[in-house]
Amino acid sequence: MGDFEGTAEAIILVKASPQVGRKHGETVCCAGVNSAGEWVRLYPVTFRTLDEANQFGRWDRIRFRWRRPSDDPRIESRHIDHQSIEIIGQLKPRERLNFLAPLEVTSLNQARADGKSLALLRPRNPKFVIESKSEEAIAEEKRNFESFAAQDDLFNSKPLIPYGPCPFRFKYRYTTDDGEREGTCQDWETDATFFNWRRLYDEQSALEKMQKVFGEEYPSKGMVFAMGTHSLYPETWLINGIIRMDEVQQMALALQGEASEGDVVAVDRQQWAEKFGALPHWRCPTCNKGHLLPMNAKVWFEETGPSIEEHSHEAWDPDWIINRFAGFLQCNMPSCKEVASISGNSPNNYFENYDEDEHIQELKNIFVVKSIYPSPIPIQMPQKTPEPIVEAVMSASGLIWSSSEAAGNQIRQTVELMLDEFGIPSKSGNGKRITLHSRIEEFAKIDPENGDILLATKWLGNSGSHAGGITRDDVLDAFDMVEYVLESRFGTTKKDLMAKVAAVNAKKGPVGKAKSHT
Repeated sequence: MGDFEGTAEAIILVKASPQVGRKHGETVCCAGVNSAGEWVRLYPVTFRTLDEANQFGRWDRIRFRWRRPSDDPRIESRHIDHQSIEIIGQLKPRERLNFLAPLEVTSLNQARADGKSLALLRPRNPKFVIESKSEEAIAEEKRNFESFAAQDDLFNSKPLIPYGPCPFRFKYRYTTDDGEREGTCQDWETDATFFNWRRLYDEQSALEKMQKVFGEEYPSKGMVFAMGTHSLYPETWLINGIIRMDEVQQMALALQGEASEGDVVAVDRQQWAEKFGALPHWRCPTCNKGHLLPMNAKVWFEETGPSIEEHSHEAWDPDWIINRFAGFLQCNMPSCKEVASISGNSPNNYFENYDEDEHIQELKNIFVVKSIYPSPIPIQMPQKTPEPIVEAVMSASGLIWSSSEAAGNQIRQTVELMLDEFGIPSKSGNGKRITLHSRIEEFAKIDPENGDILLATKWLGNSGSHAGGITRDDVLDAFDMVEYVLESRFGTTKKDLMAKVAAVNAKKGPVGKAKSHT
């Protein structure tokens, strides 16, 4: 197995109907998204010969060995070791909506121009079409499947019942930013639904139910197409999978409701890291529904003058290079299209990859974000949050990238504004200013739990007045605490963070050792 480059993981979104080819026999086109948020196409997968324990479905996370194919130039394609496939987990239902959002496109022409051959498309005005296959086409497909099943095939670890070809083609006509399109459904689940209903009822009843469900219910409730280009005809896009968005959205909302009754809903720390191998898809701060994606799929890099001068050093290495980067992000919601600017530092880093045969060292740019405007917000604020508090939280969010200390101080100011909204006086009867600590103590008489949380938030904010006194993690802890109080006072209460709050209050400052930042 020395020809395989390494091991990877992906979350499966596509499992198309089986096809028979001369080279690999009966295979299934599978596609998913890897840990870097990139599409991958996996083949050859002789799905029906897999052990039952490894017969994966949509949302399953699988691990596999892979290499770049020599006969498929599509950038997402991976030739995999069929026998190495194993299911290692599943994407949680509450994570699926946000997982899909950054993948959505509205133009297949643009996706193709960007070098992509896989995309997630939300169609407009979809119309479901059923076409009968010719008797000759059905007979040829049947012969191919029977021939494969009779072979003593290298991929075949167990005997297969010949797969019956579907006598119909299921298609959609739909509209995109490119205009009108038509695509054939390759989705295994679509064919399987027809076969199941034909077995339970009769063929005509099955077709009527297909038209009702796929032609009326799916479009009315929302769906997306997992699209892929044909290997021989790269301009032809096929519908490899259909994902019902109403099920995804309902599951996410239901589980958010469950979380509001007791689970901690914390800031996603991976989206607010000190550095990134690839820019995250942050939630849009304007519409709070879409995600910010790089415009035209690129940002711009420029090496600094001091970095260029170091090239003449006798010990110079490419990982000494320091770039500045800048670019624009755009919300992927068609009704929003907000544009945000982004900039920062981009040093070169070596990334180490190992397999059983060799050690690969790859030089890549990393992103150290210093500014995003308008900045994404780490927390979700209830709709009834007063505007002065919203503005303070947005200001603190923008400061995260440049200064943890400044962000901490701004959060402290947010606490002052929250107490204003809660009706806690900021001045005594003689006009003397009341300290924040005293105001929190007064508020705690009314709401002890939230008073305790605001006290912890204040201690963290105070630490922002000292150089190196507060880390980015501490700032994100403070955001978590602010979110809880806002939810409990202006939205749906969430059970939470009390151990962290108690620890901060006990120490009257950050619990961990402060760290310096790039």
